Amino acid sequence: MVCLETSFLIDLLDDEIPEGVLKKVDESQEVTVSAVAAAEVWVGAHYEGDTAVETAHELLDSLVWLDVSRTVAYRAGKLQAELKYEGEPVGFIDCIIAATAMESGERLVTRDSDYERFPQLETLIYEL
Repeated sequence: MVCLETSFLIDLLDDEIPEGVLKKVDESQEVTVSAVAAAEVWVGAHYEGDTAVETAHELLDSLVWLDVSRTVAYRAGKLQAELKYEGEPVGFIDCIIAATAMESGERLVTRDSDYERFPQLETLIYEL
């Protein structure tokens, strides 16, 4: 199972995903998205216009959605506090996305190397 992070979703919409990464995602039993990552995608889509919003809807509707539960919120808050304490802060939205994937036991697919700061998070990080 894999959870798609915002950078992957944007690259997918722009048709820029490396073939090897796309194959690994396609081979997954279940492909999910954090509700927070979906919201980030919709920000960009609304900025671009109606066609982009429709395309984003089609993509996001094809995925299994992971909501921000009480345990996800707790874990995200703890992750943010730990990283700030260590002097390695990461954006709070990234903490929520990471916590969502961790709570679901999923591998996060992303282009954002900041997710490597979460030692408990299994990632598939790619480059364009």
